[in-house]
Amino acid sequence: MHQFRLSRLGSLLVVAGALAVQTPASAEVVDLGLGTRIAGDTPAGAAPWVNLSLLDLGFVAGSGFDGVKNTVELQISVTPTLQPTPFTAEDLEGFGLSAYPTTGQVIGKGDLTGDEYVSAIYMNVSSALDLSKLELAWTGPMGFPIAGVAPASIAISQNGFSAGSAGLYDILISFDPGALSASSQISSKLLFTYDGGATDIDPSDFVVGGSFYAVATVWDTTGPAGVSFIGAPVPEPETWAMLGVGLAALALAKGRRRKH
Repeated sequence: MHQFRLSRLGSLLVVAGALAVQTPASAEVVDLGLGTRIAGDTPAGAAPWVNLSLLDLGFVAGSGFDGVKNTVELQISVTPTLQPTPFTAEDLEGFGLSAYPTTGQVIGKGDLTGDEYVSAIYMNVSSALDLSKLELAWTGPMGFPIAGVAPASIAISQNGFSAGSAGLYDILISFDPGALSASSQISSKLLFTYDGGATDIDPSDFVVGGSFYAVATVWDTTGPAGVSFIGAPVPEPETWAMLGVGLAALALAKGRRRKH
């Protein structure tokens, strides 16, 4: 079946990307921008071509709205379009949500164009978690705003999915042809829960990997035959070492200022 689809559809693109953390306080939102071509054709737009935003809904909910606490929202976006929150300030107060200004919205950070569309997303999970207790579901049936396109399938299995030369992954999210694209629905919103919501999880639980944190498969139905993967690369050990030195220098400088 998979080989049949490859022969019917056009050019397959897959993308990897960079890691960015947005504040206010800590890693409440982590963006995995899939902007590194691993193999095959390069998407026509600007990198990152696909973005995965991981939002800590425990932070967004604050002390209220227990229904979303201990969860992580996954937003997949394929264009730069902002899909604004449908909530008013009064709504947020009534829901018991914090005054987080972007509650419910989708900030588009991808850049697919034309007939390019996402067919699959590959992700990993921290080895500290028991995969049998992890659930991932589309938020549409839950009543979440701007749920976007529904995945065709979601599967979770330790090292169960191969993303070509990008390695093995624990999570595979598949979409129907053309469903997640610039010319159709431009985002998909999903929700991670763990242990039935009894145990807290964070975006950092999904920012793990071998060579790439996450990988996407992108098709172009009008392009030449070929395969390409895009992904979010894990920093080289030297990069982590330089970052550690920089943080240590900042801590030392702060300590000296306190003494004076």
